[in-house]
Amino acid sequence: MKTSKRNSNFELLRIITMLLIVFHHSIVHGLLVNSTALGQGNPVTPQIWGTVFVGQMVAMFGKVAVAIFVMISGYFLVNSKSSGKKSLKKVLFLTAQVYFYSVIIYLVAAHFKWINPKDLGTLQQAFLPLFYNTNWFATEYLMLYLIYPYLNVALHNINQRQHRNLILILIVTFTVVPTIFPNFGNYGSYGLLVVFIL
Repeated sequence: MKTSKRNSNFELLRIITMLLIVFHHSIVHGLLVNSTALGQGNPVTPQIWGTVFVGQMVAMFGKVAVAIFVMISGYFLVNSKSSGKKSLKKVLFLTAQVYFYSVIIYLVAAHFKWINPKDLGTLQQAFLPLFYNTNWFATEYLMLYLIYPYLNVALHNINQRQHRNLILILIVTFTVVPTIFPNFGNYGSYGLLVVFIL
């Protein structure tokens, strides 16, 4: 019987990216929020400035980690022969996981009074997690998973020159232009699509 080998290098990279994403959220939603609040209405002390600066330097790797995570998925999925039906089953399984953990976290947070259980917005986000920006990555990753079999067909049926041109267009529109014009476009799922193709 043939068994598939797991590549330990990719597994290690996945673990590192997950840790970076955890650090990112801890800093952006914890450390930086508290440090900024301390400085509001008062001169920002060197200690607060230093905390914010170091926090932002570490937090930026969270965005890089998201791109790496999607690129790893692209690496394994680009030659996958998965049908649309199999892809849909995977999407439904991932959707069930997102809903399960969203509801469990809501119930635990409500029990310990970390949130207001009567708040309608919080309730909607907990029971409709894929329709709110709170779980933006899960929503966009599921959308990507739905279309990747068809994306693969397109990528495998263009020649090397067309593929090169596509990559150049994506790099220019996704990195070069926004660097010069920060308000250019609102990418959303396009970002994940770009790193998947790359």
